[in-house]
Amino acid sequence: MKYSLYFLYLISFLGLWSQAPEYINYLDYFIRTIVSIVLIYYFNPFNNINFTRFHKDIAFDAGIILFLSISLTSLVNYIKDFYSNTYSIIS
Repeated sequence: MKYSLYFLYLISFLGLWSQAPEYINYLDYFIRTIVSIVLIYYFNPFNNINFTRFHKDIAFDAGIILFLSISLTSLVNYIKDFYSNTYSIIS
């Protein structure tokens, strides 16, 4: 699932698919929701589990996904707005 988000970012950035930014927002929201639910489930204070390498990997991947989704979504939206404003000024 996280690779599909990276793929959409790539084709949106390269301009290969004009509807990719719309789908990025939906997929980004879905991934953030799933990551939040998983983190709440595993790391809530009422859950008495022993943390293993698996839990460490979940926490690390969640942090990376959240960081990249926030920063890359902002970047893609900025580029999209920049090009649409530039195009409207030129025409």
